[in-house]
Amino acid sequence: GGSLPGSSLPTRLVAIAAYNAELLASRLRQAKRPVIARIQDDRLLLDPRTVLPWQAQALLETIMEESARDE
Repeated sequence: GGSLPGSSLPTRLVAIAAYNAELLASRLRQAKRPVIARIQDDRLLLDPRTVLPWQAQALLETIMEESARDE
């Protein structure tokens, strides 16, 4: 979709193993700074290609905060 339908952009995914990936994904979506991820093979997958350099720290903080609740 978007402005280049049918085109793909190269990327690498970040996989996060969590005790309950569904719960962590839900908490990330509802976080103060929402993070959208997908789940595959019981792991949370993030695609960082659209994360701007100035957003990286906030993204990491949100993931760490919400992961700490996932115990």
